[in-house]
Amino acid sequence: MDPQHHPCSTELRAPRSVPLDGARLLFDPRTGLNLRVEGPSTRGLVRTAPRVVLFGITNQCNLRCSFCSRDSSAPSEWTPDSAFEMLTGLAERGVLEVAFGGGEPLAFRGFDELVERLATETSLAVHITTNGVLLTTERLARIAPHLGEVRLSIYDDTPWPERVAALADAPGAVWGEPAGDSGPSTRAGPHPSSPRRAGLPRRGAAALRGPGGDPAAEPQR
Repeated sequence: MDPQHHPCSTELRAPRSVPLDGARLLFDPRTGLNLRVEGPSTRGLVRTAPRVVLFGITNQCNLRCSFCSRDSSAPSEWTPDSAFEMLTGLAERGVLEVAFGGGEPLAFRGFDELVERLATETSLAVHITTNGVLLTTERLARIAPHLGEVRLSIYDDTPWPERVAALADAPGAVWGEPAGDSGPSTRAGPHPSSPRRAGLPRRGAAALRGPGGDPAAEPQR
């Protein structure tokens, strides 16, 4: 495939290879492909780092939900540069993915540029959880090529139907229903023809945008 036409990156990279306990994992952060390799040569391997880091980059939020325990007035010590430096070091030590939350990560100043730098200058897969209000069509077009999963929190008073539709129309998109709402594991597959169909996940559910060019080839998550 021509790298210039790859849907998630302008550069094709070899999968990352990290040790697990008694095995080796090959992981492609751009497609989400996972391959576990076991054999005599891997029996002595030991995991050296967690797979994913959950990163609460800010306490700020554009909503004031009554059930939220986060103090949105508490300042964040992070800057785009300090977050990039920390996450680059974690990637070098074997971390594969970063999942940004908050607060609302899209309210963090410089977040879009941070996402792009992480996706293009490190080997991390980058995911976010957002209420979607700040995820305009223009902003999604700018950052979508650099994101893996987008988890969308659904509330009655937010424009989530429009955000779901935009995510579903993104190249390589899949729709998922989270564990706990629909069964023992998240189901993912090609997005439905109408994201507003009856039976959409209820409040607190997620819309997932999986990386990769062919939605039909996406693995179960």
